[in-house]
Amino acid sequence: MYLQEYEPGKKYILEPIEFTLEDIKDFAAKYDPRYFHLDEEAAKNTRFNGIFASGFHTLVACWAQWVKTGIDAAHMIAGAQINYAKWLAPVYPADVLSGIITITGIKKNSNGKTGLVDYQLLVTNQKGIQVLDMSAKALVEAKQ
Repeated sequence: MYLQEYEPGKKYILEPIEFTLEDIKDFAAKYDPRYFHLDEEAAKNTRFNGIFASGFHTLVACWAQWVKTGIDAAHMIAGAQINYAKWLAPVYPADVLSGIITITGIKKNSNGKTGLVDYQLLVTNQKGIQVLDMSAKALVEAKQ
């Protein structure tokens, strides 16, 4: 999509994604090797009562569901920034997460060739509990 094709307020429903114990441990071993993401017995003694996914795992796995849609592929240039990321609840093995991307803003750059698109990603688990709220900007090509 070109910059002009984005509509503020437009929502995109993402395919659900399941978090497995193996996925949680694999991600943690590579990128966030804290005991409560890796050691099931030790994690039982935390306030979360068991192993849970890294917040970064939750963020990138759910963002990937957006990227896989291909909706913005043709004229996406690059990510520009993450405005915020809020991890609101733990993600446990066997949780199934559903996300909604909302376009929250569009701004054409002064060069007229590009602009910024603001996105919000809200993610809930199978119980309807919100687990992630993330906002980001991306640099997108404008239609000439």
